[in-house]
Amino acid sequence: MVQLKGINVPIVTPFKNNEINEDGFRTIINYLIENEVHGIIPCGSTGETINLRMDERKKVAEIAIDEASGRISVIVGTGDSSTDRAIELTEHAADIGADAVLLVTPFYFKPSQEAIYEYFSAIASTIDIPILLYMVPKFTGGVEIDPQTVVRLQEYSNIIGIKMSITDIRKISTMINVASNENFNVFAGSGSAIFATLMLGGIGAVPATANIAAKFCSEIYHSFIEGNLEKACDLQLKILPLDNFITGPNGHGIPAIKSGMEMLDLPAGSPRGPLLPITDDVKERLSEILKTLNLR
Repeated sequence: MVQLKGINVPIVTPFKNNEINEDGFRTIINYLIENEVHGIIPCGSTGETINLRMDERKKVAEIAIDEASGRISVIVGTGDSSTDRAIELTEHAADIGADAVLLVTPFYFKPSQEAIYEYFSAIASTIDIPILLYMVPKFTGGVEIDPQTVVRLQEYSNIIGIKMSITDIRKISTMINVASNENFNVFAGSGSAIFATLMLGGIGAVPATANIAAKFCSEIYHSFIEGNLEKACDLQLKILPLDNFITGPNGHGIPAIKSGMEMLDLPAGSPRGPLLPITDDVKERLSEILKTLNLR
């Protein structure tokens, strides 16, 4: 079974004329590899998956696996509001050689813990591929995965961890305390919680901010692993303003990520509707933040 760890970037899906920009996507993948990330996650929330057709989701996954070519892990986002679609996408990811899949909790309808268990169980029992659970309450109507549900799901050996896209350290520590073991690990899902999650016993992070600040995020992890906690903490504090600007309570989200990447000459393009590009004044504020990080 694959051992996932470190910084795994939920990579953007670049568009050109509202279509997938394959050349641009390959450029971004290589930029992230050069900045020493451990893996990429195409078709996650940051990849605007909710606005991709089924054939586009499969195409994005195929491009990512082809370009990564074994240099880093590729964890394909295959979660869906429909169990049948999630199974189809997970089967496709397994067939094309994904290292693992990321499965978000069902969304739109608000599922019970039993429904969440049955959803993940149906997929894990059907396809033999490592699965990273994905809890992102702000995108799923507040739905969370209870630690005891996670413990139940560990009957499936291919369920190997969870991405927790929250900044509540109490909930992260509870999940680690109740569910983490040698076969199941916790990943921070927020760029603001990388250091704290590692200190609590997590094994890595899936930060959207890494699309822009990949080197900072990878250096937080490497410094922590090398025992240089002071440096890891310092780097974490340095990226907080950027992470808050993007993913905080009043954050500017994917449009800001893509705008920041364009400032770094990365061909992220514009977000797909209904999302809109950020305004000029927001761009100016983002530019100033990037300057403080010496990214401009």
